[in-house]
Amino acid sequence: MRKTLFTASALALALAAPFAQAFEAGDIIVRAGAITVDPHEDSSDINHAVLGDVAGSKATLDSNTQLGLNFAYMVTD
Repeated sequence: MRKTLFTASALALALAAPFAQAFEAGDIIVRAGAITVDPHEDSSDINHAVLGDVAGSKATLDSNTQLGLNFAYMVTD
């Protein structure tokens, strides 16, 4: 029982800690994390008024994950 309560408390503290930060004027904040783009595309060939359906004009999109960086400077409190 005590081990479960300790584990739950530690987990709650770890999840809440990033939100309990106080920033002051002059602080520089740097954040990094994974950014994912996962489009769900459904595309067909372009339909031109004169040419009709243009073969090979279908759009294709791929999923991608990259490093996202965020910088902030606190001007005032």
